[in-house]
Amino acid sequence: MTPERKNQYPEASESLEAWADLQAGIETPVTEAFKKRMANMSKDDVNTLFERKSFFGGLVHGTHVAGIALKGNPAARLVVFRFNDNLGQELHFVPTTDWAKRMAANFKLIGEFCAQHKVRVVNLSWGDQPSEFEEWLSKTRTNQTAEERKQEALALFAIWKQAIIDAMQAAPGTLFVTAAGNSDSDAGFLEDVPASLELPNLITVGATNQAGDATSFTSDGKTVVVFASGYHVKSFIPGGKKVRLSGTSMAAPQVTNLAGKLFAVDPALTPEKAKELILAGATLSDDGKRKLIDEKKTLELVKDKKTTAKMGPGAKANEGS
Repeated sequence: MTPERKNQYPEASESLEAWADLQAGIETPVTEAFKKRMANMSKDDVNTLFERKSFFGGLVHGTHVAGIALKGNPAARLVVFRFNDNLGQELHFVPTTDWAKRMAANFKLIGEFCAQHKVRVVNLSWGDQPSEFEEWLSKTRTNQTAEERKQEALALFAIWKQAIIDAMQAAPGTLFVTAAGNSDSDAGFLEDVPASLELPNLITVGATNQAGDATSFTSDGKTVVVFASGYHVKSFIPGGKKVRLSGTSMAAPQVTNLAGKLFAVDPALTPEKAKELILAGATLSDDGKRKLIDEKKTLELVKDKKTTAKMGPGAKANEGS
């Protein structure tokens, strides 16, 4: 952050908390103060507030997700793979085939890193669609026709999509956990990547509220095989403060958290077996439409079927977890 952003952060973090509470329909002292402050703002001030919300929302996202993923697992070690996912919003250069191929090479390096360092589970609280590439091109290639833009977007997206598939296939010993998306749509229809992909070491997670009902925002579809709470989930943001945020981004790391604990209990588990145990231990929602993760039941299953004995003495129980 710039010095100016650092000065803005304390107030912005309160606004983020208030915004999340308001979206959840909860009235708190923080929301009351926020509404009073907004009532006295000019139009320009409100626009500035929302610009800051966008910036700081992105800033705190990774920390909030990581806090959920690592909660209750002191043996876990964290590594961050970072790239700018706001393709149509924050990247202002013209996307080209060469750029897409460079990104593909970088994704391959991520997969190779996971394999080399025995990373056990990776959380993917992001997603991309062909429409994002179209939006990006509409801002940077203004001389294109709509059909030209669509075809170029599809070509770039195809490289991007295959790169993500290749990265996961390069790390067969790693379980990848991805958020379903917040579009209240079918992830497959939107071609959302990675949520629409079907790979043996990938699991896609939708979001429920505390009652186990699907949230109004969660995407679904045949690839969304398990659900976790994504409504008003408490976790850390930079600086150590805890706030409650909502989204499938908050549901996915709960499955990541469970997977990390499974690998800690039984380091001999494969990603496919861990995925199988997570689904086998899940409970059905009251309407029978969704599988909800059940940490206690799943951990009992892995303890009953523990395979660690096959590893032999001196095995590294927590490597890469």
